[in-house]
Formats: sequence, structure tokens, C-alpha cells
Amino acid sequence: MLALLEAAREAVERDLDRPLDLATLGREIGLSPYHLQRTFQRVFGSTPHALRRERRLLLAESLLESGLSIAEASARAGFASRSSFGRLFRQRFGLTPSQVGRRR
Repeated sequence: MLALLEAAREAVERDLDRPLDLATLGREIGLSPYHLQRTFQRVFGSTPHALRRERRLLLAESLLESGLSIAEASARAGFASRSSFGRLFRQRFGLTPSQVGRRR
């Protein structure tokens, strides 16, 4: 079971710009979406969606620090909405994306 969950975690962290579909991921590893969600959270301490959001935010932070624009960083990190990106970014880091870009 742990090997299946590791495979699921790798899939969650891969291709951050694509939407996460628990039904498809569950089929790929042989678990129902509900069982995948529940077991994943128990083992890794986070839901697949929350883990993916965290990875996307960390990627966006890195891209902003390297000098990319907010629009480019949010798109490359897989955020479809700049407003939700800005809100999530501020919740996670305590700064707006533009404040991070100015720190460089």
C-alpha cells in the first residue's frame, strides 16, 4: 500500500500545471478516490489537493524571486486565476506576490 501511495504522491507533485483528478489518479493506482484521499492524508498528513497547492505556491515563490512577472509565475505554477493565486499566496507566505518580486 505504501508503494501505491508513494506513486500517487509523485503523480500529485508532477505536472503542477495540470488539474488534479482524484478519480483518474485512483484508477491508476487501484484505489477509489475516497480511499485514496483518506489514506493519503493519514500517511502524508495532507490531502493530495493541499500537497499540490503547497508545491505550486513554492514553485511560484521561486519563480517570482527569479524575476518572473506575477502573471507568468502564476501560470507556470498552474494557477488559472490570478486573484485566487494572490489570495492563496498571501495566506501562505504573509506577503503579496508583488512584495516577493520586489525583494530580489
